[in-house]
Amino acid sequence: MDMRSLAREILLYDRLVLPVPEDLDEADRWDGQGWDTNQLDYVAKHLGDLAHLVPWSQEMRSAWKDHMSLLAAAGVTSDGAAYGATPTTMVGFIWDDVAAHQPRDALPPVPPRIVAAYLSQEEAAADFEPVAAPVKGSPPAGRRSGILLTQPIEVPRGEDDEDVFLRAVRTAREPEFASARRALYDYEDRLVMEDRTDADIVRALGRLLDDYTAAARDHAGKTKRQWVSRLIAGGGGALANSQFAGAGKPVSLAVRKVFARFPSFVPGPDPAGIHPGEALTHVGAGFPAPR
Repeated sequence: MDMRSLAREILLYDRLVLPVPEDLDEADRWDGQGWDTNQLDYVAKHLGDLAHLVPWSQEMRSAWKDHMSLLAAAGVTSDGAAYGATPTTMVGFIWDDVAAHQPRDALPPVPPRIVAAYLSQEEAAADFEPVAAPVKGSPPAGRRSGILLTQPIEVPRGEDDEDVFLRAVRTAREPEFASARRALYDYEDRLVMEDRTDADIVRALGRLLDDYTAAARDHAGKTKRQWVSRLIAGGGGALANSQFAGAGKPVSLAVRKVFARFPSFVPGPDPAGIHPGEALTHVGAGFPAPR
């Protein structure tokens, strides 16, 4: 497990969904294939409620193999592709597992968004196949409109991989950091639902990104800047393809309209009719951005 990539994802997302072996025999099989289940157990214990553990069932394994066959047919065979295939495979199973094992008052207070985390832009592109969208026009068959957001994130430097991981966990638990991240993502989600002018984005998104970055620096100690991209399904309103600077900084974020193959996920109806998962329909993607 790449602890530094994991640290980045801890800071990017409210909660991580991690696959775990179903039983001891399955754990032995994982170890035989190069996994370190002791390390996975260590990570899970330190993450606590920052992660939701999902047993990697036979049904999931079969779906994963089917997914990997499709990627191989497209010429994508890297380790990163296998890593990325895991969350896209799990999408159809995650919410049922969360709803079955979490107390109702522990479910998210807002409709959740599932994001498939990838190790590279290439692996994400193999699944989502994003293409630049024209100023006007409808997406072709099999694709829907969305936006591609590219922005910086401050990641702990640390003395070693473990230190980077632990600093990220401590930072993610800080209310100030979590609040700044939520405000940033709430605004970014609205970009795909409402018309926003460049002036709106420069003023609001630039400020929110600066707040998020400052909170990470305040709680993570020494940091280094990385760049990440997010694919978010939605119309994008009147949004133009643009690059913007944070307060007094060089260009620090880019927003582009795209057409992409966003996996869909519609959870089953809840008897009470108020399940927060009801609003979740399409899966997004997150991945490191080349600079």
